[in-house]
Amino acid sequence: MVPAIPVGMTKCLPVLVVTLLGCQAEPELVEVAVSDLPQPALRITRELHDDDESASIWFIQDSTLGPCHRVPAATRLTANGRDFVMKSPGGTSSTTTSTGIRWSCTVPWFMGAPLPDEPRTEFILSDGRGSRRAVFQSLRAPRSFRIKSPEHATARPGQELELEWSPATDQIDGVGFSLRQEDGTILSYQQTRRSEGNRLFITFNPTAAGHYRVTATGFAHAGEESCEDFRGCEAVIDLPYAQPLSVPLILEAP
Repeated sequence: MVPAIPVGMTKCLPVLVVTLLGCQAEPELVEVAVSDLPQPALRITRELHDDDESASIWFIQDSTLGPCHRVPAATRLTANGRDFVMKSPGGTSSTTTSTGIRWSCTVPWFMGAPLPDEPRTEFILSDGRGSRRAVFQSLRAPRSFRIKSPEHATARPGQELELEWSPATDQIDGVGFSLRQEDGTILSYQQTRRSEGNRLFITFNPTAAGHYRVTATGFAHAGEESCEDFRGCEAVIDLPYAQPLSVPLILEAP
């Protein structure tokens, strides 16, 4: 059975929000054309170090009593012309609680082959009668950052660091930085932060002189070039805690 809300999927994941349906009877399941989807919001997610690609589409439900929606069997999702395989058109799911049965809407979801690193990735959702489109920048590009200042990644304890993020088209409000020992032990999270485009200025708590690593975890958003006929579009790049991006930093004695 397809999970109602597959929060564990951290790959290419377009998402539309669903509302749980708290009723004893199974909600009505209605087939809806792509052009008639109720307030769809496209959200692509992928894990930085994972090559698999998957996509799901979630809808906002107008009523807590349903109906749930599914897309037609002819629905296609393509990324730069490459087809994803529809694994589920959407449906219903139930869980048993202490107060009875609780119903929810499951979501249409797709899977496809890994995408190449291209400057633009165009997603088109269509069913032969209507379509919706979104374009993201550098979706599959490697993510990285460097210490731009001070030079040679050598600083005094507590000194402000200027970091430069790549690709420059990303939105990086969701990226968090920490100072770690070489063995991965976290010594300090960012204490102050300001940003100018893809440049960030951060400080850490003063730490003894030595060799350390600055690490990045959280998530970045790939640049959005176009979002047509969706309520909203975003492409989230997960930066896993277990495999953070990192660069070396040398702290010298004051």
